[in-house]
Amino acid sequence: MIENAKIYKAIGHVQSIVARSETLDEALRDSLRGILEHCSAEYAVAWYADEGRDPVLRPYYWVGPVDITSKFHRAGEGAVRS
Repeated sequence: MIENAKIYKAIGHVQSIVARSETLDEALRDSLRGILEHCSAEYAVAWYADEGRDPVLRPYYWVGPVDITSKFHRAGEGAVRS
C-alpha cells in the first residue's frame, strides 16, 4: 500500500507540472525531472522516432549526468528487442 501512495504522489507531481507548463516541450522536460525526484534512477530520457532513410530512435529530452545528444538506437539493438 505504501508503494501505491508513492506512485500516486509522483503522478500528482507530474500532473501539476504539466498543468502549469506553457508549452509541450516545457511539460516534457520538467516532467522528466519530476519523475526523477520520485524514483532512484540517475537518468530519464524521452526518445523520438526519426523515420528518415535509416529509422532510429533519438533522444528528445534527457535528464542525467551524461550528454547523450549523439546517441541513437536502431530496431533490435540494446536491451529491448523488437
